[in-house]
Amino acid sequence: MKKVIEAFFGLKPGEVTMTIGSDGADGHTARILGVEEGTPLIARDMTYYAEDGTPIQTVFDRFRGDRVRLEATATLL
Repeated sequence: MKKVIEAFFGLKPGEVTMTIGSDGADGHTARILGVEEGTPLIARDMTYYAEDGTPIQTVFDRFRGDRVRLEATATLL
């Protein structure tokens, strides 16, 4: 992702914030995921920032609880 940010935006990537929680499926999301409206979903929201704090990209993901596995690897500095 670092190379993409540098190539497309001309910015040096800084940090990413991520929030994981739950959310009820709205009508549109429910149709896409094949669930009923209001079904609890796992919600992951992320914002990518440049070194200077400029927000570059925000991502909103919704996952069915019965079909998801989240895994993370972090490099400790």
